[in-house]
Amino acid sequence: LHEIVQASKVLLDKIQGIKTIPHEDRYNDLLLATLKLRFQIWAWSIHDQARKGSSPTGKSAGETDITIEAGNITIALFEALILTGKDKTATQKHVLKSFSYAKNLDRYYMIIYFKGAITAFDTTWISYKQDVSTSAFTTTFVFDTAKDFEDLSSKFDEVNHLKVAKSVHGNNIEMYHIMINLSE
Repeated sequence: LHEIVQASKVLLDKIQGIKTIPHEDRYNDLLLATLKLRFQIWAWSIHDQARKGSSPTGKSAGETDITIEAGNITIALFEALILTGKDKTATQKHVLKSFSYAKNLDRYYMIIYFKGAITAFDTTWISYKQDVSTSAFTTTFVFDTAKDFEDLSSKFDEVNHLKVAKSVHGNNIEMYHIMINLSE
C-alpha cells in the first residue's frame, strides 16, 4: 500500500507536465517518476535538467536530461531523444553531448523514444547504431569498433517493445542504449 500511495503522489506531481510538454522531456518526466521510487532502495537519487559540464556550443553550462546520484556524486547520466526513423544529425548530436556534460563517469545511458511507424522500429534501431558508431567522438570517448555493440535485449524477459545494447568508449566507459517503442 505504501508503494502505491507513493507512486500515486509522484503521478499527481507529474501528470500536468506530461500532458503539456511536446518534446522528450514529457517521456523523461514519466521515466524519472518511475525510477525515483525504485532508487530510494539503494539511497540513490535521480534528478532532471541538472546543469553540468558544458552545452554543445560551449557557451554555457550543459543541461542533462537525467542524472543519478549517490550522495552528492553523479554516478550515471541519461540523454534522451525522440526518433521517428533514421536521423543521423539528431542521433549524433545527442550521443556526443552526453560526454560533454560529465567527462568523469564510467556509465552513460541513451534513451531513444521511438515514435515512428511500427514497421520501422527494427530498421531505425539498425540505423541508430550505425549513426552512433560513426560519430565524431573525442579520443577520450572513441567508439570501440572491436567490441561494437553488445546486444543485451535477450538478457531480459518480455521486451519485444525494447532494443537494448551496450557500447564501449575510450578506456572502458560504458554507454547503454535503450530504444523504447512508443509507436501507436
